Amino acid sequence: MSETDAGPLIPRRRLGAAFRALREARRETLQQTAGSVMFSPSKLSRIENGQAGEPHPRDVRDLIAHFAPGEAETARLESLAEAGRVPGWWQVPPYSMQGRLDTFISYESAAARIESYVPAVVPWIVQTREYADAALRALAPHLAATEREHQVEIRMERQRALRARAQRPALLFVIPEAVLHRRVGTHLAMRAQLTAMLDAYEDPTLDLHVIPFAAGIYEALEVTSLTVFLFTDEADADVVALERVGFTQFLERPEDVAKYRRVVGGLAAHWLDRSRSRAFIARVRDQE
Repeated sequence: MSETDAGPLIPRRRLGAAFRALREARRETLQQTAGSVMFSPSKLSRIENGQAGEPHPRDVRDLIAHFAPGEAETARLESLAEAGRVPGWWQVPPYSMQGRLDTFISYESAAARIESYVPAVVPWIVQTREYADAALRALAPHLAATEREHQVEIRMERQRALRARAQRPALLFVIPEAVLHRRVGTHLAMRAQLTAMLDAYEDPTLDLHVIPFAAGIYEALEVTSLTVFLFTDEADADVVALERVGFTQFLERPEDVAKYRRVVGGLAAHWLDRSRSRAFIARVRDQE
């Protein structure tokens, strides 16, 4: 697994941000630039926001010709456009994921830091195959067996892909105590899942914290499962993903990202530290 397996979404966002920076440097409005290259303003807006799909070679050439940014910058823009046409591992057979999960994996494949509050189930990053299968049986009973197996394999591949990244992201996952007591699958499967969570503490890039019942009520109880994706490249806007049943909302406005980072950060007043969380999970496992 290489860094190029991050998929096309991030290069497309960087390409769009670069074109937007060139436009703003020339003090041109969206309408002025669009008129000069014979685009509609909405099309140029989608390109600048990385939402125009696969970069069309002619569109890229037209914008480069308009801005004439110099040899080095032209090469960088062409490289980003090319990367924006290369699918990630989850976008080709046997996976070929589309929609919200496609976008979610795109962000997680390139983020430098991922912060997540997961209130209902064990976080995907440490799920065992047996736990993932049992969870899907309960949460998505409409899935055929083959589709459920497909979904489980994607989850396992996401774990492998993350571990294989040359620059592994820093991971923060927070769960309430209820997740540890909620039986998913058989007794043996649940015990194996708790053991896998204990083993995960060997990974220095992963922080897994438990909020005990004794912590009482806290702000995040009013939100659904949320994940914050943070990037080091200034061209990459940080993103929040709010997950509900059958729906994921992605937020990029800085004020939204700041709000939900504050929600996750506020959990530190309630969670057990790393060593105490591990010991807590071990006690639950031994009682299972």
